[in-house]
Amino acid sequence: SEVYVYEQGDTVEINVTVKNVGRPFEQRISFSDAEDIRIYNVCDEEQKDIYTGDMSKTDALKFWIFKSRVTKTYNVVFRIPENADRGVYNMTVRYRGIGEPITFENVFEIK
Repeated sequence: SEVYVYEQGDTVEINVTVKNVGRPFEQRISFSDAEDIRIYNVCDEEQKDIYTGDMSKTDALKFWIFKSRVTKTYNVVFRIPENADRGVYNMTVRYRGIGEPITFENVFEIK
């Protein structure tokens, strides 16, 4: 709900929290299951991404069970490109490719 203001070249940290509201399932310990994350500026009706999905992906082979009603927080850290457009940015998240993506509007602004 808060708008944060950054500059080109700044480092941004975003925490994405998901909750399993269904059956338990096995998951690889990596960020790859939440790879459907995009941070973009809508400018002249063209979405200009400054972050897409798997920048934090690992090849971890360890698995764990994501139990029902349990929450998990993923930490996304990225550097805003020097050539990023100024303006307000949205973030779209879709966990494990399931369901419709959720869009968080006006996540932050680049001045």
